[in-house]
Amino acid sequence: MQSVSGEIDINLQEAIVVLNHKGEIIYVTDRIRVILGYEKRELICKSAFMFLPSGRQSDMKLQYEWILACKNRTTNTVLPVKHKNGSVIRLAVTIHNLCHWGDIKGVVIAIRI
Repeated sequence: MQSVSGEIDINLQEAIVVLNHKGEIIYVTDRIRVILGYEKRELICKSAFMFLPSGRQSDMKLQYEWILACKNRTTNTVLPVKHKNGSVIRLAVTIHNLCHWGDIKGVVIAIRI
């Protein structure tokens, strides 16, 4: 998702989720419905951590704090996320801390499809 020049490139096949500094969802693309079954309105202003399995929430909050502490950091990982139907699916994601970057001011999560 990040180009050689350091600019952010968005693959339109990816689902994009943007979180604020508290981990609240402030933006999602329509593709999120295809992947997780949720409508955009069901996600906006909700804590992203509530969509993680309960046993992983504390650990993921600590990791999120670490990502926030690293300005302009990009991390690739696999996240377990609760689908609307109740199942847990593992998503390959790229996480970009852009809280200090231009107008974005958030953490951008690209879900690779």
